[in-house]
Amino acid sequence: MNSSILRLARQNLQLASATSRNVPLPDPGWRWHAYRQNAMKWVNYFRTPIEVIHAIQSPRSGVGFECRMTGPALVKHTRNMEKILLRIFPRLGNAITTFAESELSNPDTITVLNDRLVSSPLYNHITHVMRCLLFVSPAIVAEIGGGYGAPARLWMTNGLHRPKCYIDIDFPESLYYAETYLRANFSEESCKIVYAHRDTDIAKEISAGARIILMPIANMDASLVLPIDLLVNTGSLQEMSTEYVDFYMKWIDKSKIQNFYSSNYFGQPIEALMEGMNYAAPVMPSGWKAKLKALHADASRPVAEMFFVREDGTDFRDSVTNKIHALLKAPDPIALGEFLELFDYLRHVDDRQLIIETINKALKMKYVPKEALFLARCLSNTPNGGNSQDRTQIDVLKTLEKMASSGIEKMGIVGATANKLRSALIKDGAASGLPFAEGRLREETDGATVEISSADRQLRNGTWGSVERMEKISNQIIASGWASGKSPEDKVNNIHLFLDGGLVESVRPSIIRKEFGSKGKLVGFEINAVLPVNSLEWRYVLLLAEFEDGSVGYLTNGGEIQ
Repeated sequence: MNSSILRLARQNLQLASATSRNVPLPDPGWRWHAYRQNAMKWVNYFRTPIEVIHAIQSPRSGVGFECRMTGPALVKHTRNMEKILLRIFPRLGNAITTFAESELSNPDTITVLNDRLVSSPLYNHITHVMRCLLFVSPAIVAEIGGGYGAPARLWMTNGLHRPKCYIDIDFPESLYYAETYLRANFSEESCKIVYAHRDTDIAKEISAGARIILMPIANMDASLVLPIDLLVNTGSLQEMSTEYVDFYMKWIDKSKIQNFYSSNYFGQPIEALMEGMNYAAPVMPSGWKAKLKALHADASRPVAEMFFVREDGTDFRDSVTNKIHALLKAPDPIALGEFLELFDYLRHVDDRQLIIETINKALKMKYVPKEALFLARCLSNTPNGGNSQDRTQIDVLKTLEKMASSGIEKMGIVGATANKLRSALIKDGAASGLPFAEGRLREETDGATVEISSADRQLRNGTWGSVERMEKISNQIIASGWASGKSPEDKVNNIHLFLDGGLVESVRPSIIRKEFGSKGKLVGFEINAVLPVNSLEWRYVLLLAEFEDGSVGYLTNGGEIQ
């Protein structure tokens, strides 16, 4: 297969990554940062596009894009899903067999059903496409997080409806895989693929016949001029930081997008967030009406399928207030589906009392859903009269925050504190007699704080410094670099090395680096940490500078141990 595909994908990755570094974007959070670092580790290993495709689809590779079944379990699953889809979409049943897997797919993860290749993830994609097509026949489809390109290929090959153009908005690291996969599956004549760099005229490219646009997040404002009929997000908004959710919601509101389809976790237990990085997503502006609110129940990961339609200028308050009151009168405990209704309706009203009553309903449910904390935080940020009821709600917020913190400790996912790994490290360290300091990162509404030696430290926005060396030799981590404040008086007291959320080593700057204008101040550091583990593969490293005022800041160029 044409190796020039990989060369082009690498070139676009390098250019887009360089551009992205100069564009102010939200912090993606540890989970997505770790995914991006992991994706980058693989880029230079591949020799052919087919190796890329088989690796990203392999159940054993750990690249991280999807989970795929194999063997008898795959055959049973596909047969069952085929029947389920026929029941869900009886009017579209004849089109189901036009959705098929690529012939280039990893052979271990595909089987033949009804004379076509199928896989376990294929049926999720079919569901999403068909659900959207019940509401709209889009000419331009955009997707936030198109993975390695599987949704794009299906939009452009199915026999039900093919849009004029599909736009994949994602991190450059993911777009490398999407570009490789899509160029391997389509010839330039059958489907023109364009990578949207900063100087790319998107509208002009679409007019010239571009069918698929690969758009780095840093360049996504170029799409604001496009009349996008449908925006899609499936399974990734829930994994984003709160800042990134807000970022996308504001972009959607500024755009010309007319319809938005979301399939994301909703109503997870606040104390057990699977794959969660925030407490509510999406949170649509009030000018959008939900035409679909389908809850797919699950003990730990319920999913809400939502289809929103833009209706700017429409005042929904009167139409939803009576519905809210009716739901609040329902006997306790209310069902999760009723809570979904309440949560969606509250977007359209500005009523503290209704929010308070909804939170109280949530506290009486079988388990407290994570969105209750989101509502409590919204309530705490709105003006109040300081009456006893408001003070009671402050206590409720504290209770919910405490429950959420417990969930973070249990799951080790929100805030990306890899708690199980951290505990193992500390346990191993204690067994070997090596000192391990306690420390963890924690996400909060206004940013992150870091707990070091049982004291909270505020995380700064930016730090003047760099990690210049980071390597692993057996169970030894060697790191060096420099750090300074933004003024001569802003002194760095310590450099802290975190491994998977656990504080492993702290050192003081011990080297004068005159080239950085430090005027004799100690800014350079060296860390040589010996860890009581034999293998550190795939573990995330973070270096923080602690300043004299007690705050801390990231040091860049860290990441996966090389």
